[in-house]
Amino acid sequence: MPLQMELYFVYRMPCGTSGTTGHSAILGGLNNRIELQNCSTIVGGACNRQQGVYSAIVQGFCNQVLHGGCNFIGGGFCNNVDGAGAFSFIGSGAHNCALNVHSGVLLGSANTVNASYSTVLGGSGNTIGVTHAYSAIFGQNLNSAAANTFHVECLNAINTPVYNPLLPTGTIYYATSCPFPGACALYIM
Repeated sequence: MPLQMELYFVYRMPCGTSGTTGHSAILGGLNNRIELQNCSTIVGGACNRQQGVYSAIVQGFCNQVLHGGCNFIGGGFCNNVDGAGAFSFIGSGAHNCALNVHSGVLLGSANTVNASYSTVLGGSGNTIGVTHAYSAIFGQNLNSAAANTFHVECLNAINTPVYNPLLPTGTIYYATSCPFPGACALYIM
């Protein structure tokens, strides 16, 4: 009987909402579409398009999941999960793209993630290149420079410790002598 309940929602929603695949549901909204794949959901919004398997779009306008599986768009305007974008995520924002496996954009606008296992945490106009897997960006108009790297325009490290040989590897520290207050060089252990 649960299957009949799901089909009832798919075929009897108001406002020109449509869905044609099995085990999928469109719950409200206007002109939302589920095409080609199974077990996907659109909840509200307008003109959202879903082609992924086990994927969801929740609210927003003109968002789309094209291909892949287990993807999520939380809302916003004209966000896109495409290509090999399985297990990808766009939280919210406008004109964001997650285009590879395990890629994502938390929020912002005009951000593009082309690499796998990479994310833009926030900002606008950022791009992670296809060869820069396991990278992240936070900021504005940044392009990734390398894989396995966190990219940021400016980093303000407060409460940075003074050099101590017992600091763990990877710790940012400053030397004990500074040319003038607030102008100490930072080093990484």
